[in-house]
Amino acid sequence: MGRPTAIRVAIALSAAAMLGWTSSPARAGIILETATPGPNPTPAVGVGGAQWIGARFTITQPVLVDHIGVNLEGASTIFGAIVPLSGPSGLPTMPPSQIESYALAGTAFPVTLTVADYSAPLAVSLVPGDYGVVFGVDAFGGNGGANLTVGNIPTPQASFFSALPLNGDIWLDRPDLSDLRIFVTGTASVPEPATWIIASTGLITTLGIVLRRRAWTGSAEAAR
Repeated sequence: MGRPTAIRVAIALSAAAMLGWTSSPARAGIILETATPGPNPTPAVGVGGAQWIGARFTITQPVLVDHIGVNLEGASTIFGAIVPLSGPSGLPTMPPSQIESYALAGTAFPVTLTVADYSAPLAVSLVPGDYGVVFGVDAFGGNGGANLTVGNIPTPQASFFSALPLNGDIWLDRPDLSDLRIFVTGTASVPEPATWIIASTGLITTLGIVLRRRAWTGSAEAAR
C-alpha cells in the first residue's frame, strides 16, 4: 500500500468515526435456559432451609447479566445468586453457608402461590468461565420457600446441582434433575467499531514507518 492510499484509508476511517460508528453494540438474549415451558408444569422440587437448587452454565465471551429467573410456586421471598464453579460440571468450591461472601451477585425477590416464571433483576459482568445460578432461602434476605416445577421441556443446558445448607453444609451434583426451568438473560459483548478504527489506524501508522525506512534505505544504497 502506497502512502497516498494509506492516507485515504485513514481519512475514511476518521470520517466513519465522526459519523457515529463508534457506538458499542451488544447482542441481547438468553444466556441460560435449562428448559422451555411445559404444557402443565407441576410444583415438585422444594427450595427451603434444607435444600437449594442451582443450574450450571458456561460462557465463552464476556457478558453482562441483567436478570435471573425460575419457574415455580412459592411464598414470601427466595434468593437468587450467581456463583463461580470449579468447572463445566463442577460445584462451588465454598460451602453453602458462605455463599454471601463469595457469590458474584445475589438478590431476594417475592414469589407467590401461582405457578409462573419469576424473574428478578440482577446486574453482574462475567468473564468467560463456568458459573452457577442458585435459588434458596436464608441468604441475601430470602425468608420464604418455593417448589420448582417439573414437566418442562429440557434443553441441552439442563445441568443441576443442589445444596444441603442444614445437613452437612455441602453441595451435591444432581443428575436426577432434568426438567426444571431456570434461566439467565443478558447481553454478550461484540467487538466495537471504535476498536477496529484504532487497530486500523495503528496498522496504517506502522506501514508508514516501514515505507519511510525503506525509502531512507534506498536513498542510502544509491548514495554509496
